[in-house]
Amino acid sequence: MLKYIKTAGVILSLLFIAQTFAVDSDSKSAKCKKIMIEEGVSDDRLYTYALIGSTCSNLARVDVAVDFNNENIKDQYKKHNNNLTRNAKSDVGVIPVNITFNEPVTIEKAQSIIDAQNINLESYIIGVVDSTNKKHSFVEWPESDIISSEAQIQQKLAADQTAKGVLVITGFIDLRVANLDSMANDKSVYMVDLTASQLIQKLQKKYDLAITTVNLPSPYWDMNW
Repeated sequence: MLKYIKTAGVILSLLFIAQTFAVDSDSKSAKCKKIMIEEGVSDDRLYTYALIGSTCSNLARVDVAVDFNNENIKDQYKKHNNNLTRNAKSDVGVIPVNITFNEPVTIEKAQSIIDAQNINLESYIIGVVDSTNKKHSFVEWPESDIISSEAQIQQKLAADQTAKGVLVITGFIDLRVANLDSMANDKSVYMVDLTASQLIQKLQKKYDLAITTVNLPSPYWDMNW
């Protein structure tokens, strides 16, 4: 499983696998190459994406980019996901979800959303500041759906760093039992992002691929913390 993510983005692993492109042997691995299958722009021109595959399997990943420095695009991207949330159909079943908070929330608050929505937790991002008030982020990939305690997280930080709270949750949600409206209307939530699911449905059908990873960005760095 992937262990790290870039500061400005969230890597959403859609299958719990040991590596993105599994191969049977070292000789086969040497022949495998990553290939660009498709580069595109969303119909509403809010994000770009790149579908990357392999020469020796039908596994693929999608890299997504959103210009969150453009306030108009940022606002429209949020509205885009609000529409996806409102129109999500329960019969779709389990889909990936990325939740960004307006500001760092307590572990208890984040955990309450995970529990209430039965989220299969994949990762979470903690906002961190150091003694000069410089921002940092800490990412953890838990083995269960439980966020580590504040004391456990603090032990993993540098001596001059302090955890401010949870900024992002990524995982999987079952639309047959989840209440997306309740989550989206929570005052602590900035955005419930379902873009990964939209891309998977579109591209897997088009190319008959198994998309195992979507590298999805989040505007958490610019939130109030």
